[in-house]
Amino acid sequence: MIAAQLLAYYFTELKDDQLKKIDKYLYSMRLSDDTVKDIMNRFRREMENGLGRDTSPTATVKMLPTFVRSIPDGSEKGDFIALDLGGSNFRILRVKVTQDKKQPVQMESQVYETPDDIIHGNGTRLFGHVADCLGDFMEKQNIKDKKLPVGFTFSFPCAQTKLDEAVLVTWTKKFKANGVEGMDVVQLLNKAIKKRGLGQSGVSVGAGQSKSTIPVFLLHLPRANRELADQREETRSDQPLCVFVGFYVCLCVPFAD
Repeated sequence: MIAAQLLAYYFTELKDDQLKKIDKYLYSMRLSDDTVKDIMNRFRREMENGLGRDTSPTATVKMLPTFVRSIPDGSEKGDFIALDLGGSNFRILRVKVTQDKKQPVQMESQVYETPDDIIHGNGTRLFGHVADCLGDFMEKQNIKDKKLPVGFTFSFPCAQTKLDEAVLVTWTKKFKANGVEGMDVVQLLNKAIKKRGLGQSGVSVGAGQSKSTIPVFLLHLPRANRELADQREETRSDQPLCVFVGFYVCLCVPFAD
C-alpha cells in the first residue's frame, strides 16, 4: 500500500477510481519479506560464484576486477575527454576539473546516434564511427590540436588485466558487431583514433557505467564529507549503483597491506 499512498499524496487531484486502477497495477509488484530474502540469498550466492576461480566463468553475476586502485581526493585538475558507448546513442563529454569549490567540474557534451547497421556490422566500422564522432566533437570544441586524456566507458562485460586494457567477454543489449568479442577494445579504439590522425594522448577504459560513476560521484561529494570518510578509511567502501539498460554495481574497498 505504501507505493499507492505515495502516489495518492503527490497526485491528490486524481479521482478514486484512478487511484484504484493504480493500486491494482502496483499490487503485482509487491514482494513479501520471504521473497525479498530469497532474492537477496540468490544474489549473494551468484556474487560468490562470480568471485570463485572455478565458478567465475559460468557465474550469472560477473565479478570483474577494475584495476582502479584509488579514488579522487579533491586535488585533481585538468581537461579530459570522456566517451560513453553502451546503447543506441553514443555520448562524448569534455570535462574540466578545477580547484573551484563552487563548481569543481564543468562539462560540455554531445550525443551521437549509433545506427543499427553500425551496431550489427563489424568492429572496424563500430570503432571507426566512435573515432569519427570524436573528431567531429573536437572540431566543434576547437581542441583538435590538443592532446587530452581520453576515458572510455564501454558498458559491456569485459575482462581487464590492467587499467588501459579491456577484453570484451560478450556483447549484450542489441550490439552484435563481429570481430570484437575476445579483443581488447582499447586497442581497437586507439587504432581507429590514430588512423584518423586525432592527437589524443591515450585511452583509459571504464568497462561498465558504475565504475565510471565512482570518480564523478566523489568529485561532486562535498569536501567535508570526503574528509569525514577519510577518517574512517579502514572500514570505508564506496558502492556506486547504476541502473540504466543494464544493472551495475561497483565496489571500491581499501587494499590490505
